[in-house]
Amino acid sequence: MGAVDNTGRKYLHLLAVDLQGGKYLHLLSIKNRKYNAGFEKACKFIGNYLQQKFFNLFQRRGTRPVDWEKINMEDIPMQDQSNDCAIFLLAYEEYLQKGWNLDFSQKDMTRRRGEIAAEFLRLFYS
Repeated sequence: MGAVDNTGRKYLHLLAVDLQGGKYLHLLSIKNRKYNAGFEKACKFIGNYLQQKFFNLFQRRGTRPVDWEKINMEDIPMQDQSNDCAIFLLAYEEYLQKGWNLDFSQKDMTRRRGEIAAEFLRLFYS
């Protein structure tokens, strides 16, 4: 997902789908409620897709993805600079995937950029 502010800057959103817990998690690295507008619509779109694509699975489980809980994550690390949103989203994704607490901050972003660059180079040259 993405949003554009009145200066033309783009902000990325992460919409994580917890298939085990039956919920949607919305993560945004800037504090501005107006950028949450598309969250419900995106959840509905993804829920309908999952329900149609995997109908038998969800029918057996007795659940409907369109009815899952929608959580707008607010107590999460936030960026100080407008150019770090992608790095924050990659960090959110990694921490969620590994089950870690979201305990990083803006000061970690330079190191994170280096780690990402090193991983790209490792994959490129292997």
